Amino acid sequence: MEKIRQHCIELIAAAKKVPPETLSPASTFEEIGLDSLDKVTLAFDVEEAYDIAIPESALATIQSISDMAAAIQQAVAAKPVTTDSQTSPA
Repeated sequence: MEKIRQHCIELIAAAKKVPPETLSPASTFEEIGLDSLDKVTLAFDVEEAYDIAIPESALATIQSISDMAAAIQQAVAAKPVTTDSQTSPA
């Protein structure tokens, strides 16, 4: 979960052009200055990075970096395991 949080911080810092160390998992999107368009762009970025889909209903409830990381972790956990990603025993 910590890696996911850190990745979210890096994405937001790059988008808002602020040093990552000024953000924390507790930082709210309002404090950071993310508007609804920024939020949608962030969602697209994380969906692409993690090959997941975050439902719009969940996106509406995400208000902080911790919330975003939790949504990513939940989406990753719910993602079906494919046989392509499994290795066969030797």
